[in-house]
Amino acid sequence: MTPAVKLVFGADYDKTRITEFAAVLSHARRVAVPQGGLDAFLDTAEGGIKGVVKAERAHRRPAPKPDLFAQIAAELRSRPPLAHIDIAFEIPADSEFVVLLARAGKQGLDIVARVEDSPLTERAVRKAAA
Repeated sequence: MTPAVKLVFGADYDKTRITEFAAVLSHARRVAVPQGGLDAFLDTAEGGIKGVVKAERAHRRPAPKPDLFAQIAAELRSRPPLAHIDIAFEIPADSEFVVLLARAGKQGLDIVARVEDSPLTERAVRKAAA
């Protein structure tokens, strides 16, 4: 709709207004405002021209992507544990997931350290879901 607005107002008209007017025309076309009905539509539209521009921009904006970390964390919460180990260190209340470093022992794994690194923990959680 921008070329049509530029034909009416001129190519040198304020670019912000051209963009807004083009958004209004696009919105009007999308909601099937009848020919000659734009004035009445704008009079009844919530927020007037600014409200219509806001609605059109919201319509064009892509849907927010789902929070992948939350989905992965939910999946990991529902998995049964592979094993349970009682460890004598304090786990902070805000740390739901913990990264432990282990080495291969003669009869399983020997945990040698807890890694306190939030970005690493988040990457490990994402990797575990793959």
